[in-house]
Amino acid sequence: ANCVVELPDERPSAVALGLLGFAASWDLTDRMWLLRQLADVYAASVRIESTKPIEDFVAFVGKNRPENNARIAAPIEPKSVPKVLLKKLKQRPA
Repeated sequence: ANCVVELPDERPSAVALGLLGFAASWDLTDRMWLLRQLADVYAASVRIESTKPIEDFVAFVGKNRPENNARIAAPIEPKSVPKVLLKKLKQRPA
């Protein structure tokens, strides 16, 4: 809920964003990208009645994870991804 309030704000609070506090320093476009992704993954969590999708997403964007632990699989538009995340993404083999 704090993300819905803080991410679009002109001066988001890193404290209020909790584990996503790092995004407070992002520009508005990147913060809005994050908010849209959170909405999608939250919907997935509700559909399967598990917090695992949102936990995995927050862990992924928040810190580097070993490649073999990556459980996120979704089509993305590389040009829409915030620059701070581009270095974390690796193309999956076909």
